[in-house]
Amino acid sequence: MLRRVLVLMLVVLASLLALTACGEKEKPGSEPLEAFRLTYNPLPFNLPSMVMRSEGFLDQQLSERGFDGVTVEHKAFEAGFNMSEAMATGQLDIATVTGFTSAVMARAAGRDLKIVAAYSRAPSAFALAVPAGETALPADIRGWKIALPIGTEAHYLLGRILDEQGLSFSDVEIVNMLVPDAAAALLSGNVDAAVLVDPVLSRLETGNKIRVYRDGEGLVLGMTVTAVWAEFLAAHPEAIEAYLAAVGDSLGYIDANKEETLVLAVEETGLPQPVVTKLMQKYNFDPMIDEDVKRGMEDQIEFLYEAGLIKERISLDDLLDLGPRG
Repeated sequence: MLRRVLVLMLVVLASLLALTACGEKEKPGSEPLEAFRLTYNPLPFNLPSMVMRSEGFLDQQLSERGFDGVTVEHKAFEAGFNMSEAMATGQLDIATVTGFTSAVMARAAGRDLKIVAAYSRAPSAFALAVPAGETALPADIRGWKIALPIGTEAHYLLGRILDEQGLSFSDVEIVNMLVPDAAAALLSGNVDAAVLVDPVLSRLETGNKIRVYRDGEGLVLGMTVTAVWAEFLAAHPEAIEAYLAAVGDSLGYIDANKEETLVLAVEETGLPQPVVTKLMQKYNFDPMIDEDVKRGMEDQIEFLYEAGLIKERISLDDLLDLGPRG
């Protein structure tokens, strides 16, 4: 009888240990993680992502946390709203890089996203540009026909420039275009100006094709963020921790291997080295979201609401999930 009790106790103990081990990777009741699907776009200038994939840092961090056999899948997307739709339909787990404005717009539209970290800040990587042939620029942009992608950081920057000049969106004509198309429209003379984003901005400026009328310094955060589908975050918090740790590994590599990183960025982006060097000086990849950054985010949400780009003020606290996890 005693022997049977001991055997039963050992079986129960083994089961508890197994459950504990599983709980380290995912919450009880969740499906085991088989594939981790995240975005990968070298451009506009997503340097940590380039390094993370090249050096295999995410695979290493997943393995260290017991996610053996999990496949890392990289998916390319051109726009933030495409990422949020892919997460809503179960095709994507994490948007490694998306504009903060895009994340706010998606959340306001009912998409259950959570921002888990900043990705980059580069206010001078966003600018209202005019043709290089312009000589004396006017004091304000009233009446201009301006190309930009609506509902993005570029749109937000234009709003700030208008606000700085005492104007509003009703004082200009906006043409909704993705940045490459906006640049083409500017160069062909079909619009008076375009809000451009790097690397298009730096490439055209270096080639003396355009002139910056006003960049985002002092006006916007120029922020991109990392957004996760809330259901995935709740089910697999350790996978998100693995990703964030891999970001830290990537930033450490960048600091310690600047020449190798420059070569990799040139290869991945296909941009000339002088343009890549300029971009590396513009971007801050600190993932921390401190109180100053939060205030800037709150201001951005308020501006989007006042401009009518979102129908209701969303809560920044509901949008952010900065841990701890696991």
